[in-house]
Amino acid sequence: ATRISLGVALTAITYLALAPAPMMPSITVWDKLNHFAAFFVLAGLCDYSFPGPSWRKRVFIYLFLYGVALELIQWATEYRTVEYWDILANTVGLLSFLVIRPALANIAILRQLQKEYQP
Repeated sequence: ATRISLGVALTAITYLALAPAPMMPSITVWDKLNHFAAFFVLAGLCDYSFPGPSWRKRVFIYLFLYGVALELIQWATEYRTVEYWDILANTVGLLSFLVIRPALANIAILRQLQKEYQP
């Protein structure tokens, strides 16, 4: 279930990041909160889709690189621009998940999700 959710989330985030959008100020609190939330959720979905310490470090590096790649692809379009603040908001979302991850281990349904994919 979490791997399907991860695929849906990656597809939706990629579409939203690359689809033409109306011009608006890019450094808004709402925009940065969207980036934070998207990468916080992706971190959680990846963590529960690929449990285990051997995967965790790689997955978070891949998520960081995914965020940077989205910005670079936006730079290559005529209707989007690179926003370094977006990369920072993405990174803060990833790191925030890592900070609260130990507390999430106390939630029964999340423990069950991790067991779902254990070898």
